[in-house]
Amino acid sequence: MKSAISDTLKVLSAIVLVLGVIGGFVFAFILADMVYSGFFYGILYFVIIVLSSGITSAILYGLATVIELLESLNDRMYEISDSLDETNKSMDIVTGKGELLGEDEWKCPKCGRVNKNYVGTCVCGQSKY
Repeated sequence: MKSAISDTLKVLSAIVLVLGVIGGFVFAFILADMVYSGFFYGILYFVIIVLSSGITSAILYGLATVIELLESLNDRMYEISDSLDETNKSMDIVTGKGELLGEDEWKCPKCGRVNKNYVGTCVCGQSKY
């Protein structure tokens, strides 16, 4: 399941990258001529602006990927939880009464009664061991 947040971050990262390239070009070749009349400074400004927007874009895209992976992990956790619930439901059939045997209980093999562990003999007379 993809989230709207991760999709939004991916789109935002693309927008930042495109605007960074356009802004770098505009700033480098139009404004740099006004301040420093030199081709070297124009290229330098362009490279700095494109690199900074590229890094920002990569960070945003990375966050989107992390969010997707966390959501995938969360979905997998719920699948495992559901399968454990199904396992527990199948264990309910074993007791015959729709209840799970706890760690502190045992089921009498003779009558099927569920007894606490501290009870050594069932009411039907069957020993725990």
